[in-house]
Amino acid sequence: MRKYERKILNITKSDLRAVLTSAILIVLGVDLGNIVSCFIPSDKLLEVHTALHGFFESNNNIEIDKTTLFFASLKEYTLSFVLILVCSFSVWFVPFVIIKFISDGFYTGLSSGVIVKLFGIKGFFNLSIWLFLKNIIYIPCIIILAVYFIKSAIRSHKTKRKKDIGKVVCEIIVVLFLAVLCSLMESYVMSWAVLSLK
Repeated sequence: MRKYERKILNITKSDLRAVLTSAILIVLGVDLGNIVSCFIPSDKLLEVHTALHGFFESNNNIEIDKTTLFFASLKEYTLSFVLILVCSFSVWFVPFVIIKFISDGFYTGLSSGVIVKLFGIKGFFNLSIWLFLKNIIYIPCIIILAVYFIKSAIRSHKTKRKKDIGKVVCEIIVVLFLAVLCSLMESYVMSWAVLSLK
């Protein structure tokens, strides 16, 4: 127990160290995802290529898909931020944050690797713009929230005090606002990026 606490305290001793650790975990996940994408069979890549073009085959469908994508993204981002929020209630939930960072990086690396293999230089260019715009809000938000909530969990653990209900409500409101903001960004940026690959 004491050893576990000391490890967490060492990582979060300074905000910069905690932020750098979080970023390294995400980059590690991206690298793993890119490596896995290299082993995807060609027939599976062809299926993905066909699905991407079929999904956005008409302007009417594109508008519907943007709405569908928004709500799918909203669900995903809300779950991500709520998971980080839950970790503020106990230091024992910190490993879930680590897993979350690595998995986010992994899926980003996997999808980027597949798109580059499918669309070459054009795919790389569009992918770079899409990933930048998609993550310009999400990555900083999830890292800052993770550092804040982990430190909150450490403070609560040290003082043996439960979190104030008013503070929790404010944190939930912030989390939902950020989820909506990220979803709006992704729903329009993603559809534009995929269409550009046609």
